[in-house]
Amino acid sequence: MLAQNPFGKVNPPPGVAEYSTSGELSGLPVFINNILKILRLVKKQSLYLLLHFEHPDELIEKTKKAIKKLRSTGAILLSQSVFLKGINDKVSVLEKLFEKLTALGVRPYYILHND
Repeated sequence: MLAQNPFGKVNPPPGVAEYSTSGELSGLPVFINNILKILRLVKKQSLYLLLHFEHPDELIEKTKKAIKKLRSTGAILLSQSVFLKGINDKVSVLEKLFEKLTALGVRPYYILHND
């Protein structure tokens, strides 16, 4: 069964977000570790990754750690957001989100506004 989090996104089913328990990548989801290993193989060209965040509260310590590990691969990180009523439809919320992302080395890139 899928569970809703406060931001309306669906959490993965149990077992999907298994966490590593040893080594440099300890505490990160296994799928992130696998992605990091692959990204480190890309050397000859720039690699851009587009991340998706809606609210500054999504940037918890585990998320920040994952972003720092993604950056350590040399990938260029961009972010996109969708305007959501009651979640990030205030300038102050988006400003805080973009400031936090920028401090982590993620460039705010795209905002989608649905009709």
